Amino acid sequence: MAYKRLKSHVIGQKVVHKKRVIAKCLSVVINIMVVFALMVMSALFFLFSYDFLTQYESLKTRIIEVEGKKILSSQTIIKQAEVELGVNILLVNLFLAEKRLKKHPWIADADVKIKLPDKIIISIEEQKPVGILDMGLKFIINNKGEIFKELDKLDSVSLVSITGIDYSDIIFSDNKISLPFTTLMDMLQLKPKLEDIFPSNQISRIHLDKEMGITVFAKSDLSKQVKTIVLGFNNYKDKCEKLDIIVSFLENNLNSLDFKFIDLKNLNRVVVHPIIS
Repeated sequence: MAYKRLKSHVIGQKVVHKKRVIAKCLSVVINIMVVFALMVMSALFFLFSYDFLTQYESLKTRIIEVEGKKILSSQTIIKQAEVELGVNILLVNLFLAEKRLKKHPWIADADVKIKLPDKIIISIEEQKPVGILDMGLKFIINNKGEIFKELDKLDSVSLVSITGIDYSDIIFSDNKISLPFTTLMDMLQLKPKLEDIFPSNQISRIHLDKEMGITVFAKSDLSKQVKTIVLGFNNYKDKCEKLDIIVSFLENNLNSLDFKFIDLKNLNRVVVHPIIS
């Protein structure tokens, strides 16, 4: 009798355990089904919401604003970004638009953002050109010493011509800039000062001679002659200040209004050839 009771108890325990396992499994299955149903409902909600928003009339692009342009036209910039009016603003791929803009040689950096409900704002930073390197082929160089494009007939810029630089001077080894190129860039940092001394795009050419240094050629509005300013090497800031003093003196003197040659290689021995009116 005791054995039968023990056996019955064991069987009862197994049945209870089995029911508990089945209940747990059912609970897990139900939870999974609930989670799955919620996911499906959420997906459908987002799908319908996305479909509604992307077709919503008020979110169509009506304004494309371009900021930072000086050289390029708004039309050129918008075309490069490949953004269009009438397109739903939420469908605009900002990353791709910025990537396309940065591929344009005249654009140094770009940022594209949207302003709800209907505006795209394109902000660009253009290259800052300082001159045209004439090495047979002509290339535009920026204020960082980077050649960013070859000059073509579509470039509507008036820049000083730079001669005397060879291809070997701009091929940098071990990230070291060649001495001639360093000399040129030191000079170009003071180009705004030269443009203050010789306004109205009078500076026509900057020539680098590897033995004589920098020579600047400028047009004369008074004599119609080409003025030559020899700066040599180094100390360009002081030389430009001295040049400013000399030019101001000549312009304010009743007898000597212009010059044809100034040698500033040695600040302690400046040579001036004035044109006497």
